Amino acid sequence: MGTKSRVLTAIRMEPVGEYYSKPVAIDALNQGEVVILAAGTGNPYFTTDTGSSLRGIEIEADVMLKGTRWMASIRPIRKRIPRR
Repeated sequence: MGTKSRVLTAIRMEPVGEYYSKPVAIDALNQGEVVILAAGTGNPYFTTDTGSSLRGIEIEADVMLKGTRWMASIRPIRKRIPRR
């Protein structure tokens, strides 16, 4: 597609992406790159979505896109049976 992109991670994993830095993220966006923010906050009880949302707010992003793995099957919803 010809669009440059950069992966920034909240924890050090240089083979996967660069360690997150707000100035680096904003600089990449200003140069027209797509910035992918990965990993979470490093705190228990918070999802990786929380970390990505916080980073998006921090860099004043216009859009946040969330990808979730697709399940191979569709499971029926169990109807709740009222207690008697």
